[in-house]
Amino acid sequence: FLINVKGINYYDKKEGTILRESFWSRNIGNNPQNGDAYFIDILRMAKQYFPNSELVYNDYNEFIGYKCDRMCEIIKYIQSIEKRDGMKIIDGLGLQAHYRDFVPELGRNLTQEDIMETAVKFMKLGVSLYLCEYDFNKETNMDISPLVTTIA
Repeated sequence: FLINVKGINYYDKKEGTILRESFWSRNIGNNPQNGDAYFIDILRMAKQYFPNSELVYNDYNEFIGYKCDRMCEIIKYIQSIEKRDGMKIIDGLGLQAHYRDFVPELGRNLTQEDIMETAVKFMKLGVSLYLCEYDFNKETNMDISPLVTTIA
């Protein structure tokens, strides 16, 4: 039985903020007692009411450097709260892995190095990694077999 609750609404590109503004951030806001971001309380409640569940922060385009870095920031923030409170509230990081040969955000083709650098950064976080989705959109004549081998 799988329940998907979307309470955390992706990171924000702006420095100094963790997540972009959303219905949840506007209506819940930060915890007035300790200043924690609103999604920390959502994770705590999920763990409380579904103690046997695994909570995974799932995001997309993780192979783009700044996105990977922001995802790492979110996990590190959650880990700092876990350490402070002595309570595990996140079990892993989900990768949507919507790969494509040409990446407009990078202005070039995706490389094995892009994928490996991302994997190394995530492994250093010490959380389980979940490949939640996987697809590869081929828009050019580029040979993608080295990328597919790297991912596998």
